[in-house]
Amino acid sequence: QMVPSLDENGHGTFLAGIAAGKMTEDGTFTGAAVDAKIAMVKLKPAKKYLRDFFFVREDAVAYQENDIMTGLAYLRKLAQRLRLPLVVCVGVGSNQGGHTGSTPLSRVMDDMGADIGTILVAAAGNETGRSHHYLGMFSQNQEMEPVEVRVGEGERGFSIEFWAQAPEVYSIALLSPTGESIPRIPARLGRSEVASFIFEKSVVYIDYQIVDPISGSFLIVMRFQDPTPGVWTIQVYNSLLISGRYDMWLPMEGFLSPDTVFLRPDPYTTLCIPATARQVISTSTYNHADGSLYQHSSRGYTRDDRIKPDITAPGVMVYGPGKDNRFVRKTGSSIAAAHVAGAAALL
Repeated sequence: QMVPSLDENGHGTFLAGIAAGKMTEDGTFTGAAVDAKIAMVKLKPAKKYLRDFFFVREDAVAYQENDIMTGLAYLRKLAQRLRLPLVVCVGVGSNQGGHTGSTPLSRVMDDMGADIGTILVAAAGNETGRSHHYLGMFSQNQEMEPVEVRVGEGERGFSIEFWAQAPEVYSIALLSPTGESIPRIPARLGRSEVASFIFEKSVVYIDYQIVDPISGSFLIVMRFQDPTPGVWTIQVYNSLLISGRYDMWLPMEGFLSPDTVFLRPDPYTTLCIPATARQVISTSTYNHADGSLYQHSSRGYTRDDRIKPDITAPGVMVYGPGKDNRFVRKTGSSIAAAHVAGAAALL
């Protein structure tokens, strides 16, 4: 059935072809599960007010979590009505969330994954080496730990999420590249602060969640508007110490300037959400030409120390169908996820 819609960026076309495309007449390409039926859900772009709130770059492709959840609900009902098994390939991801599989989308996928005959596959991401994750370890006698973030030129804004395990409590102070400081803001339930600077136009919005209502974790969300280029220092303080571990994430690749990074990043726990969900096959990426792991393939564990990703599949310079009836080569964890989805369909 023809629908009045086109794949503008070619991502969905490529993934569908890898997972379930027919063999070409000349035999140069075939998908994995060639006899599978394809049900496609196209996501609409994220609404402008959400893009503005999180300072998502104008050229970034961004979607809403609730739209993905709606698409999953449609696929679930379709499979039930047709009485067919269902394999879902989720080729999108995010750094937003606690990386413990407790976001609303992760929970919906866990619920679906418990259905007999339903398999969900998610791309682990391409975040290793991007310097978007920071791992902090507070010691008993430590007063403060500085976390440095280098902000690139022309950065309109970005957000940072700070996660720790409740009942631990942390608070922060800020030091701008020009030396202006915002004193320590004590953590209080539901506290929100707007930090303005005298000699620069930067504004930082800081929101505390002593106990996040969804995950039960401690959360600080920092949103930097018109940040001055250079090195910002987030001064981290602790007022209730148990394990001393905390994690911070910048937005994933494509959502901010490649020059905006943590100066002392950690390469682990870089897998994207929803690949942290429990009932999802989380797929990392390797190069089928030489057997090496893809340099940017996102790594585990989850923040609650579960082993993820689960499996790795080809995703480097893979040949497949692109836009305008042309074949192209693409790289990334979504392509690895498509391979695993095709294998799951065959099984």
